[in-house]
Amino acid sequence: MNRVSKQQKWILAATVLFVALIFSATMHRADATRVTTVSPQGKVAQMRQVVVRFDEAMTDFGDPNAAAPGKVFM
Repeated sequence: MNRVSKQQKWILAATVLFVALIFSATMHRADATRVTTVSPQGKVAQMRQVVVRFDEAMTDFGDPNAAAPGKVFM
């Protein structure tokens, strides 16, 4: 009988997880909302406001209970 080591099990589990993540990332909607513009662009001394425009409405303007339409990564 062929025995599988713990390391081989972890490698197999990580590979399956990686393939599942790649598959889910590629299965996006064809009609998904797209970003049309982002301002400011390039390097800026002080960023006080970011404007992101989408090709369709994301949320009701000023709705405090609405989910955030985007995330800022710094």
